[in-house]
Amino acid sequence: MSYLRTNVGRRTRLHGAVFLVSCLLTGCILPDPVTPRVTATLLGSTKYMHRGMVQNDNDVLQGELKIDTPTIDGGNLRVSSFGNMDLRNTTGDAWFPNGFGGKFSEIDFMLAYGRRIGAFSATIGAVSYILPNGRIFPNGERGTTTEFFISGAGEVLGITTEAELHLDWDEVDGYYAKIGARKVIPIRAFTVDLGAHVGYSDGDHSLWTYGLSESGLADLVGKARVNYRFDDRTTIFTSINGSTILDRDLRDWFDLIGIDDDNLWFELGVDWKF
Repeated sequence: MSYLRTNVGRRTRLHGAVFLVSCLLTGCILPDPVTPRVTATLLGSTKYMHRGMVQNDNDVLQGELKIDTPTIDGGNLRVSSFGNMDLRNTTGDAWFPNGFGGKFSEIDFMLAYGRRIGAFSATIGAVSYILPNGRIFPNGERGTTTEFFISGAGEVLGITTEAELHLDWDEVDGYYAKIGARKVIPIRAFTVDLGAHVGYSDGDHSLWTYGLSESGLADLVGKARVNYRFDDRTTIFTSINGSTILDRDLRDWFDLIGIDDDNLWFELGVDWKF
């Protein structure tokens, strides 16, 4: 019975992907002609964090490629990919296993559609997380999984409020939600981007992400990023980021497995737009 459900699910996802590609190719979503916008990002970070969990406590190199295409209804279709490369063989007190310096430890693919609705913007999409070394995670095997997400944002008194819901129907069968705020301050050729958000994790998502089945407020994250516009296509940025785990049981669990629940990290990178 599980074999039948698995294969039906795979066929359903395959048929959905075929339908989507067919729509794109026949122009039922994209205008003709169409000019996509491409953004490439390369950054170095002193550690890699995901929803309050230390994935790698040492230096990493990350790259992202985003392709944005306007749709015939005034929206935007985004296809993106992300990769995290460990720069050392040791990850420290972290989730990712040791021994993969110079290799990718995570690769993500995302497809999303968004558009403005009056003063607000809304986005729906799906993201697939691929963990090449997931079979040897120190706290149990982690494989490839996929999340559906929906997000919305609106500006109030010059501050952008954002909310997201991520639902994993694949391996995790759980959800993660977050709400936050951002403020962008322009200063000549610079912009200062200030932001913070708080996350909520259900028990199944916590078990997959943190190793403990615990529902409650998960992570509180804050950042301060400074962007410098070098030219029309290039932006150089640096940021300081901090996070803490809010749920007391999760904090006790982090202490038990030897991973920091309070973290600070720095990033330096560059964006190119084409």
